[in-house]
Amino acid sequence: MRNEELVKGMSNCVNHCNWCADACLNEENLKDMVECIRLDKACAAVCRALNDILLTEYKDIQKLVDYCIEMCEKC
Repeated sequence: MRNEELVKGMSNCVNHCNWCADACLNEENLKDMVECIRLDKACAAVCRALNDILLTEYKDIQKLVDYCIEMCEKC
């Protein structure tokens, strides 16, 4: 996958995670949604970090890519 595709994917992920966290805030029992919101925010932060690094064209990113995949799968 080329960096441009990854950048677009990371941007979409950040947007989706933020949307999900906001949607969780509208749930009746907000207490039940705390962990979901935390995971959404953590996933968005990891995707945003990867996105920022991708824009620098730095090459040694595989571990961050792997962690980002792990976070997205949890989310």
